[in-house]
Amino acid sequence: MNDGESFWGDELKERKGTLRIMYNNVNGLKIGDFIKMKINDKINKKNKKMLKGKRSSEKVTGILATLRNWNANILCLAETQCAWENHVCRNNVEQELRLIDGYAGMIGSSSCMACRDVYKPG
Repeated sequence: MNDGESFWGDELKERKGTLRIMYNNVNGLKIGDFIKMKINDKINKKNKKMLKGKRSSEKVTGILATLRNWNANILCLAETQCAWENHVCRNNVEQELRLIDGYAGMIGSSSCMACRDVYKPG
């Protein structure tokens, strides 16, 4: 590995019988931006228009790309600042996760504080 890479541990190659757990304190997934991006993608596909620029790299897609590249089996995220009880939030993240693995599941936890948005600090 190069000295500039931030991964340490065994090789990133997938090995049979190995369980790899990835943990990250994301300090907020910026889920609102991610959902706006997903909605814009749906609108552009419906209108048969493709974006000419690159798809913006949001925290959610970046983390899931790292999950795929590191061949991790379990992803643990702290301080997501997401209202996981909101089905729009949960379904969009789970849909993106299932692009990596069709059998993937997701469990989220949140405080009992009421929230009207997908952003939920604390």
